[in-house]
Amino acid sequence: MDNQIDLAKYIKYGEWEIHNDTLYDIKSLIMDNSNVDEVCKQIPMDVNTLVGVDGSASMIATCRTVALNKTKTLAYIKGDVLKGNVVGDYCLIDDVVTTETSIRKNIEIIGKPPKYIFCIVDKRIFPGLKIKSMFKIC
Repeated sequence: MDNQIDLAKYIKYGEWEIHNDTLYDIKSLIMDNSNVDEVCKQIPMDVNTLVGVDGSASMIATCRTVALNKTKTLAYIKGDVLKGNVVGDYCLIDDVVTTETSIRKNIEIIGKPPKYIFCIVDKRIFPGLKIKSMFKIC
């Protein structure tokens, strides 16, 4: 997890009903032009398809493909529906992973395990799946 992004810059303060006491504004982190290259170079590319989970992760997958002018198949999951086709090996991309529940559900929706799972912030206390992340916060 060697990167140049200051995650503290993206902490949102206030009262939140979330799994722990810190909320990260991942959309702002992704949309900050100074971070695009850093985020993009972290995502594994030796796959045929990038699959973004609804929201920020879809933006990450698109940024990665566009920034490097790489032709990859893009798909995303919105709600419980896969939009697009997963061709060959794929990387499942999510913005924040807290319990693995949504990751496991999305793998079930796709119907086969990913070659890689990538997220910006890994907040798991009890990791089970192998997930590449930019930040590990317990």
